[in-house]
Amino acid sequence: MMLLKVLAVVAITLSSSVLANQHIITANKQVYSLDNKTQTYIGNVHLSFDDKNKFQTTSNNVSFNNGNTVMEGEVVITFNNITAVTNKVTFSESDSGVLAKMDEVTFTYK
Repeated sequence: MMLLKVLAVVAITLSSSVLANQHIITANKQVYSLDNKTQTYIGNVHLSFDDKNKFQTTSNNVSFNNGNTVMEGEVVITFNNITAVTNKVTFSESDSGVLAKMDEVTFTYK
């Protein structure tokens, strides 16, 4: 019975994670466009990626808080073939590189 509970937790966790070009995205809810080129992640969004991946960011405001970088207002994160748009993101260091935390983000794939 305990093994079944563990497997159920693993299945739930895996279903809420998406691997995209060596990025791991977790969220409470995902909404995909019909062509899968636009994906919106809602609720407790975590984007984890290797800090060796090159990315660019723009926003209206940037601040620093306890070693974290907080960007607010029309935040755009650009990877090679991905553009992510959100209202607020907090970047921190993690074991895997960079962790970006957001409430909601929309990814557009080229």
